Formats: sequence, C-alpha cells, structure tokens
Amino acid sequence: MLVDVLLMRRDGVKLSAAAMQQAAMVRGHLAMRAVPWRSPFRPDLPLMPIVFASLHADTDLLEPTLLPSLREARIERLEGNAFVVVGIHSSGAYMRETDYPQAWACRLVTPTR
Repeated sequence: MLVDVLLMRRDGVKLSAAAMQQAAMVRGHLAMRAVPWRSPFRPDLPLMPIVFASLHADTDLLEPTLLPSLREARIERLEGNAFVVVGIHSSGAYMRETDYPQAWACRLVTPTR
C-alpha cells in the first residue's frame, strides 16, 4: 500500500511536535511480512517468525528500502486512513548494532480523481 511516512523518533528518543512538523514525509510502498529470523548474537537459538516493516520505492518491494526496516513491527494505532507502525530499528556496523525503538506515522495515499 502506498503511504506517506513520518519518523517519530531519532535514536530511540521521541521527537517533539515541532520537530515532526518540520520533518519531510517519505512516500513509499509499505510491506509488513513475517520472516524467519534470529539475532546474530544468538546463533544457538532457532529461527522464529518475526514481522518486519519496510518502505519501498515501488510495488516490486525490492531493496534498497527508503527507510531502515523495523523488526518486531506492529500497528499500534489505526484511525481512518492514518496509523502508527512501531518496531525496533537497528543502527551501526554489523555485529555492533544498537537497537532503538522507532515509530512511523503513516497516512494512506488515496488516488485523486
């Protein structure tokens, strides 16, 4: 689905209303899918289905994504054509990543006639 997305956090810290009003929205195709995953720090654990949210430039949903994907993603609020997706954003070099909470304010893009 085509959505406009506004990031609601930076490095895990909630942005102020003023900062969010000044931020640019990112338009893309939202995908939420469960994929087998486990932490690279715990290779002894079995793969578990984890939901990832990603934003793509087109409906083919190919990489690279427009925003870093969210792990353990879920829809937190839903009102009309707007909703919030929350999850975990990983940042940093491989095996040195830091996990931060992230939230995306999403608004469904409706076709104009």
